[in-house]
Amino acid sequence: MKKLIVLLLLNTCTVGMAMSQIVADSVQILFQPGSSRISPISNGRALQAFTDKVRRCADNGNLDRVLVRAYTSPDGVSTANLRLSADRCQSVADYIVSNAGVDPDLIDSDPCGIAWDRLRRLIASDHHVPGRREVLDIIDYTPVWVVDTHGNVSGSRKQRIMELKGGQTFCHRG
Repeated sequence: MKKLIVLLLLNTCTVGMAMSQIVADSVQILFQPGSSRISPISNGRALQAFTDKVRRCADNGNLDRVLVRAYTSPDGVSTANLRLSADRCQSVADYIVSNAGVDPDLIDSDPCGIAWDRLRRLIASDHHVPGRREVLDIIDYTPVWVVDTHGNVSGSRKQRIMELKGGQTFCHRG
């Protein structure tokens, strides 16, 4: 059975895969806020070990696909965050092609925009977040985009968090 290599970016830890594939390895890459540039200083060893493994799998004929999945924080405009996560996917895909010699057709990208699940876990674990319970409820029960009866966007999950407690919660850095 060929292996599926998964590259997780930013702060994500879980992946859903088809039953016929196995996740052979993964690595988390951290980016500077607003950047899609890979920093060897903060990612060097982990990324090198990962690309070495990808190269070995490819050389042995055991590589099926490489999945690159990227996320962002909720800071900034949502459409810009989606574009940034796509740029991060491309940056890492280019790195894998250059450093592991993998055919670019074997790399799938999944730009995910804001990492809501990761943000929820961070907030749930920090009892000092102002309005913590309310924020968790907003994340759990408010859609990313709130749409009125005419199909027009009338708000968002992020907007509701930003408005909570006069912005204290959104600006909190634990």
